Amino acid sequence: VNNKNILIRGGGWNPDLFLTQINRSTSVEHEMQLIRHMGLNTIRLEGKFQNDEFYYLADKYGILLMPGWACCDAWQHWFAWKEEQIVVSRESLRSQVKRLRIHPSMLAFFYSSDELPPMEIEIEYLRVLKEENWVSPYLATASNLTSTLTGPSGVKMSGPYVWEPPNYWLEDSNEQEIPLGGAFGFLTEGGPGATPMTYESLAKTVPSDKLWPINFDWDYHCGNQQGLFGDLGFFTPPLESRYGKSHSAQEYSIKSQAAIYESHRAMFEGYNQNKYLST
Repeated sequence: VNNKNILIRGGGWNPDLFLTQINRSTSVEHEMQLIRHMGLNTIRLEGKFQNDEFYYLADKYGILLMPGWACCDAWQHWFAWKEEQIVVSRESLRSQVKRLRIHPSMLAFFYSSDELPPMEIEIEYLRVLKEENWVSPYLATASNLTSTLTGPSGVKMSGPYVWEPPNYWLEDSNEQEIPLGGAFGFLTEGGPGATPMTYESLAKTVPSDKLWPINFDWDYHCGNQQGLFGDLGFFTPPLESRYGKSHSAQEYSIKSQAAIYESHRAMFEGYNQNKYLST
């Protein structure tokens, strides 16, 4: 940026759970300020495009943005596409490009997420990007894959998606026989996994008679209940191994916060020690 190297530090953006708009502009501005205070500089928007004010606030606060299509839904179900879906996808890209190209906060646009689009679809996307004068970088995928048309993506989507010990981020490297998700390369998504709420938030969210022991009311605030991350099964065992068993929601929350801080700090320190050299 302005001929200066920059270490990209960011995360995925989760919009308000209920998509409420009351006082939303004030709330988003506070969230942008929080991102700055956390020492982060980038947001990835995987299919969750925001209102115009969001992008102007990103410009204002110097937050880089990585928008693009989502994974695991109709945007990647190309096997089911017919002519209508091809037209809608192409013109949807055109609409977003016209809308976003004026913003200096644009770091890159992902016209696919986990997988490479079929060549005929990618040709359509590339034509739109050229016709509409998109000047920022664009990527065919968020994974470590090679497109016949645009070459290697230059990024990886290796995870991890669950808790790892702090030394993982400092020791895993691409020089290993089977490199994993350590602090090397451009990681488009990944991290130490679950982040249980503080006790204060938990007490406001979960009924008092469901606060302990951990139960489905806690699981509701995890990931997809039918997916791999629908509960704290990957988080609690290592937490208990390192900090001991908990006997109340308060104790569990305090230990969780320590573990979360420990793991996230290690991840960012791992990338900091490799800055400007890992990609």
